[in-house]
Amino acid sequence: METKQQFFPASIIDETAYFMEGAGNTTVTNGWILTLEGEVDSALARQALLSTFDCYPKYKCVLVKDYPSLKRWFRYCWRYRDTVNPETVFQEITASGVGAEKDGVTWFRELYPANRIDVTRDTPLKIVLIRKPREVILIFFHNHILSDGRGLVGVIRRFIQFYEELYYHRAGEQAVPDFESIPQPVIRPPWKDCTFRHVDIFVKKCRLFLRQPAAEVHHHGGAGPGTGLMLVARVLSPDQFSLLKSIAKKRQATINDYMLAIMFKTMKGWNARRGGRPGRFYINVPVSTRPPEDFTASNKLGGITVSPDPETIDDTDRLLDQVRAQRTYLNANDAARIDLAMTWILKFTPLVLQEMIFKNHSHALYPSLCLSNIGICDYNPAHRDDEGFQHVGPARIVGSNVVTAAIPWPQILIHTYNNRMEVSLSVLHSRFPLETADEFLDAYIRDLFGEAG
Repeated sequence: METKQQFFPASIIDETAYFMEGAGNTTVTNGWILTLEGEVDSALARQALLSTFDCYPKYKCVLVKDYPSLKRWFRYCWRYRDTVNPETVFQEITASGVGAEKDGVTWFRELYPANRIDVTRDTPLKIVLIRKPREVILIFFHNHILSDGRGLVGVIRRFIQFYEELYYHRAGEQAVPDFESIPQPVIRPPWKDCTFRHVDIFVKKCRLFLRQPAAEVHHHGGAGPGTGLMLVARVLSPDQFSLLKSIAKKRQATINDYMLAIMFKTMKGWNARRGGRPGRFYINVPVSTRPPEDFTASNKLGGITVSPDPETIDDTDRLLDQVRAQRTYLNANDAARIDLAMTWILKFTPLVLQEMIFKNHSHALYPSLCLSNIGICDYNPAHRDDEGFQHVGPARIVGSNVVTAAIPWPQILIHTYNNRMEVSLSVLHSRFPLETADEFLDAYIRDLFGEAG
């Protein structure tokens, strides 16, 4: 007996992310890397992953436009599949020799080309377990179209919960598919996000981009395909993290405002040293539109754009004042929802035309860089040791890296785990070779602590 196919409308955020993926000729495959010390049972990890899929039906879906109605001309939808092939979503590698010396970031770079996720064909979440002599690395490959970072944290927590129930033979709740978690598109016009003030903010931003296009972070042009990922990362120790917070406090700034302001100084200095084109820098700051307690496996990410006057960048106090003022104003007016609200009008535009609009015109609003701070990441707060490290069964999580996709502009992603701050840089391989990416991220770290004196 043939099972009736189930379709769920894709949200505006899902569709926008998919169109941007096509416009940039890249993939928005993100990643999460957990480094563990101790025993990890591969069979239990595989079973825990399958149980996680059962909980989150969106992760069994593929993006299609074959609605059994005329909606297929105007809307994408998620087509649900009952089963997931374990061989395609879970892989185990035993590292030896040179491979045993590689860290999680290096493994991610090397495995990325073979694990790029096409949401129109592939299951949108995969795990690669790398077994080293003294460590185990869990790499989660995940497509951003399905869920934002906070949503994926919720999925990882659920995976760990299932694993520990299996490992410790604890009776847990049966995995129940939560079809309600698949976000539905806005049916009515989002009038509360389209007031005159909101439209004015959107129009002013577009006008500024058109009048003063974003200056690119200078690059040499690296080796490799245009869609390849270059990833580098640094981890700040608890002492360094404490020092960074004290520097921001001394400047009477939040750590987010301070790190954002210093990035403008780093970009300007980088371009000046390397002969890059001067101009106005724009930083996109992703902003979650969900309440703090919401870890639903969905995409609820908006964003704001910060761009201080170029002449203020050399004066840290003036620069911080402008960054603080712009962020305060935009957040107070809920500006993170504006771009999403403006795309509502595309509901009445055929998909072919929508794709053309994004492919031919979205580049006009490309920022110089994206800087995102996910904040504190807790994976299993109920199971931690005396040193604050959280566990997956008997194995403790000693390292955490979060990886964002390689797109036409560099992306800095920050998160904190066990009082350690991790800073990663993702950029297209065709723009930054490894050495250049390392130099840029090191320059940023130096500039962050350069204000201490």
